Amino acid sequence: ASDVYKRQSLIVAIARYLKQKSWPPLEDAVSDLFKSEHATEINDETVAKILTTIEDVQSRELLYRLGLIIGDFSMDDVQAIAAIDPVIGRPRERLHNLVGLWVQRDANTRLLVSPLVSSIGSYDLPLETQKTCHLMLGDRIVRKGRIDPLDILQAMVHFSHAEAFDLAGTLLILFYNELYKLDAPVEDWGLLSF
Repeated sequence: ASDVYKRQSLIVAIARYLKQKSWPPLEDAVSDLFKSEHATEINDETVAKILTTIEDVQSRELLYRLGLIIGDFSMDDVQAIAAIDPVIGRPRERLHNLVGLWVQRDANTRLLVSPLVSSIGSYDLPLETQKTCHLMLGDRIVRKGRIDPLDILQAMVHFSHAEAFDLAGTLLILFYNELYKLDAPVEDWGLLSF
């Protein structure tokens, strides 16, 4: 039910924004939506709800860090992101309190952070913490073994946010090298456009 509420809140915020702008042409509206200009009101509401539902500062810090993750994640990812300085103690306990309203369980014990958190969380994290989290997340993707183009794209996004452009570029070169060796065409998920 909370997931439905979150989606409805986003749709209402988008509709209000477009109405306020007198229903601009599609290409202007899409540009504004990608800049998240429609989300100011909903972001303020989200921050207020986070503050009232999560009193513990370290739990909020964990939630904001989890909001940096692209897609789903595991308990191992939670523990890795909590181990970054400043360390967040008892991440499993803290996660337990976040599951439901802010974090949802996906299939196979995977977890997902609410998109509302992903859109606001990084503002309350120090820049160095953000960079270290992104660097660790990109590294975890690369080290998991066999990775596909989507994994590469996600790792490159994390490395770029960490300002580890050399790692992002090296990963892309390795991908192009492997792609060149293939006899049959494969889905590149837009990586060839780089």
